[in-house]
Amino acid sequence: ILVDVVTEAFHRAGYKFEIELMPWARCLTEVRSGRVDGIFSVFKLPERTAFLTYTSVPVITQVEAFFVPADSDVKFDGDINTLGGLRIGTIKDTSYGIKVDSAIKNRVWSSVVDTNSIDSLVGMLILKRIDLAVGYRHVIFEAARKKGALNNIKELAPSIDEIPSYLAFTKQRDYSEVISNFDRALTSMKNDHSFDAIYEKYLGPTKSHALSTQ
Repeated sequence: ILVDVVTEAFHRAGYKFEIELMPWARCLTEVRSGRVDGIFSVFKLPERTAFLTYTSVPVITQVEAFFVPADSDVKFDGDINTLGGLRIGTIKDTSYGIKVDSAIKNRVWSSVVDTNSIDSLVGMLILKRIDLAVGYRHVIFEAARKKGALNNIKELAPSIDEIPSYLAFTKQRDYSEVISNFDRALTSMKNDHSFDAIYEKYLGPTKSHALSTQ
């Protein structure tokens, strides 16, 4: 979905570009150094504004939630501290927003298992090597679907947060004109409903379009 959104926006803005798929930690390293021009989709975090210049219009609003094995009896009432006794899985160098990032930093979970990819994270959850995974709704479900294991996991309610996520560029060069043109193109996509059409192509009609990344 994100590739389609960004591709259409760049085409409307008149730019040629290449997309490279990398582990998230490497994505951040490459854009920080300036070896790549941009990165998506990425949250606005204080530590990232030191090396990233963000577009103004988000490419997605990510719904963040906790996930457990389908037969788990774990309940969630919205208080993250109640889940502190569980083994939680995360993806290395991924931000999960202020609530979860702060909980990890403050050692709410005594056991935090870092994985390198969404496939590894979901695989560990399916095999019950972790009790709990944190992630973004559609990304988690898509990874489980590809494994034929949608019935092996479930999402805990309520969700944790809804976080806007952006395309951003390295601060090693000036991308102000590119950003302005990209924002204009993305806004036109939202105004003419082609933005919604991309989401519906993959997810079907929904009242609120959201996809998860990092």
